[in-house]
Amino acid sequence: MSKKVQKNNKQNIKTKKKLTEHQKKMIQIGIFSVSIILLVLALILILKFSNRAKSETQTVMDNFYEYYEAKENKVIFYYNSSNSEDYTGNYELNYLIQIGKDYKIDYFVVDSALLNDKNRLEIESSLGIKGTSPTTVVVNNKSVVAVQEGFIESNKLVDFLVSAKVLEKGSLYKPVDNLKFINYEDYLNILSNKKRNIVVMGQSGCEYCMTAKPILNNISKGYSLDIYYLDLSDLKRDEVTELFSKLPELGYNNDGLQQNNSFPTPTLLIIDNGKVTSYLDNVITLEEYVSFLKENKFIE
Repeated sequence: MSKKVQKNNKQNIKTKKKLTEHQKKMIQIGIFSVSIILLVLALILILKFSNRAKSETQTVMDNFYEYYEAKENKVIFYYNSSNSEDYTGNYELNYLIQIGKDYKIDYFVVDSALLNDKNRLEIESSLGIKGTSPTTVVVNNKSVVAVQEGFIESNKLVDFLVSAKVLEKGSLYKPVDNLKFINYEDYLNILSNKKRNIVVMGQSGCEYCMTAKPILNNISKGYSLDIYYLDLSDLKRDEVTELFSKLPELGYNNDGLQQNNSFPTPTLLIIDNGKVTSYLDNVITLEEYVSFLKENKFIE
């Protein structure tokens, strides 16, 4: 190979090397430019969502003060939707939605999970509440008329709204409006009479009880039966102790109750002349309740 050709080849190799280094620099500049563009886009999106969040929070605050300053009784329901371990807030909200539909009442829902600390504390301070979820508050012209902190059952929520003059006296929670809610004294009176009665024992916050009550209510209506419902959560400690201690004597033979004071809810008791002649627990289906009541001659 001639010296001239060798010289040309060396120049080509150098040119290729130079082009490769140039390409590397261009790639680095390109990556840097793309990174800057992506960063700018990310900042724009963050600002956009931040402004939207501020706008939504401001809407919540504006609506809150509209209800809080209204010159008539208004209902404000306060809860935290992000608390996955506590489902009672969602249950009580569903109760309120049902009451709103049945009685055409107006209410405002405050979900504290959607608020920043400043707005949350502002609302809690205005209502004079501690942030308990759920809390139902009745307000009128910047004054608190009534407060119910913590979960309450549907029928008691109606009673609360009646006492706060949001609902008229005599209003009932319609999905359970045929059940006869009783206290411990009423239960003792049922034991002392000679009639056959259906008594259901449940407790506040019991998910199965919440499901069973509307079913029992429909059975009560459909078959014209008196079904009494005793909420054990309403009883005093000594009343609960007395009730559980006497159940085995009445004919309720449940190993759990006798061994560790465990009582399943809801439990349906057939009481005849002061004795438990039959019972059904851990059931929440219409078919099982109807079948049981047919066996015990309450339904033909």
